[in-house]
Amino acid sequence: MGYKNKLQKTERRNKQHDFTLSHEDRISYNYARTSTTNEIIEVVNVSFEVLIKGKWHTIIRYDSHHGYLHKHVLLTLSDEKSIAEPVNISGTHSDWLTWAINDLIEHFMEYKKTFFENNSIIDNN
Repeated sequence: MGYKNKLQKTERRNKQHDFTLSHEDRISYNYARTSTTNEIIEVVNVSFEVLIKGKWHTIIRYDSHHGYLHKHVLLTLSDEKSIAEPVNISGTHSDWLTWAINDLIEHFMEYKKTFFENNSIIDNN
């Protein structure tokens, strides 16, 4: 049975949360738990979002949709394409969720600076 089929057969509850880092930066995360054991079974999305000209844009996000943690990096605002790359860490989905949130908290300014430089953005307004 494939990873996606296994997840679909499990009774699951999705949980969604977000918190602000500043008035123009936030982290949103969504994960799935089993209904029976309450175990985290999927990192649906952990994203760093930036408010640019009145609109929220996800510039970095993590998920475990294919059975392993991977990172999506938005390249430009103009075409909304992203690069996906696997994250080489072991552990459970719970470990991956914690790691992804902590990575974004620790590096959001670096991610934002790189994205702004790549898009020639001076400020968010």
